[in-house]
Amino acid sequence: SGLEAGASNKNVSDTGFVKFAYFGENMIKYTKDGATYIDASGKNVWTQSYEMKTPMININGDYVIIADQQGNDIYICNTTGCTGVAKTQLPITKAAVSAKGVTAAVVEDNTASYIFYFKKDGDELGINIKMLLSGDGYPVDLALSPDGQQIVMSVMYMANGALKNKVVFYDFSEIGKNVNNRFIGGFEEEFDDKMVARVRYLNDDTVCAFSDKGLTFISVKDVIPDVNVISVPVVEEIESISYSEKYAAVVVENPSGNPYRLDVYETNGEQKVSFDFDYDYTDVKLDGEKIFMYNEESCRVYNMDGNLKFDGQLDFAISCIRESKKHMNSMIVAGGEVMKELKLK
Repeated sequence: SGLEAGASNKNVSDTGFVKFAYFGENMIKYTKDGATYIDASGKNVWTQSYEMKTPMININGDYVIIADQQGNDIYICNTTGCTGVAKTQLPITKAAVSAKGVTAAVVEDNTASYIFYFKKDGDELGINIKMLLSGDGYPVDLALSPDGQQIVMSVMYMANGALKNKVVFYDFSEIGKNVNNRFIGGFEEEFDDKMVARVRYLNDDTVCAFSDKGLTFISVKDVIPDVNVISVPVVEEIESISYSEKYAAVVVENPSGNPYRLDVYETNGEQKVSFDFDYDYTDVKLDGEKIFMYNEESCRVYNMDGNLKFDGQLDFAISCIRESKKHMNSMIVAGGEVMKELKLK
């Protein structure tokens, strides 16, 4: 009966769904009932109410979308407020936004996945892609380029009875108009033995694909993805990933000594810093030239040469930390209903 008690407790805490994410100069807080954007001075800039069973968030520059997973609504907002609501007929499985507010949603029925495009006011753009589960495969993750002209997807597909993974690009500018289904590039061999769980535009020029075997940087500087990708293999078990405009990082199980190791890479594949640590973290975030690690009651901050700048307990459960954009050498820590600014040494 211990299990049952645990299960009922979980439902109680479930109504207390409160999450934070990096957005604009500070953070956005979102729950099942609404979202609030907080600026660098800690002021609430806007609040948008909605009702969602499972809100999921995606952020690109000054735009954020909150979508109801398995629901039909996507709220499209920027740092000044909500610009529109996109509605879908079929249940939403994934969604992504560009830095200009263009939004893509993956919806599915029994036979296919469809990617629909929406303008920032929520109206359909009239562009969509159909992917048959039996032939084209299944989109695992997707991201829109900052300008909204391009989409990258990690796709699982069957080949000769085996499950494979590929990373594909579609273009919605003039360039993609002239090609079949707007497909402008795909990488199959590079990901043949990998599983890519996350694809992201780190910036205008670089896509990073995070797989179970490491990082792959793909240059999109000339729109068409560069066939010469930069692979950073990781042999150890990857525990978690993190990324920012300039860096991509993995935490791995360290073979000896401290239990974990953090490796941070620049977008050209060069290693920026690597150090091992013994800290039971929940999440690792990169912001500016800082590395934030935290768990329910404490946090650590390192700079990009691996020096520990802060190591301390806090009296509330942390769900997000980032650099203060207002004050040098301080950080903003948020969780539940609390938000604090703390000095770094």
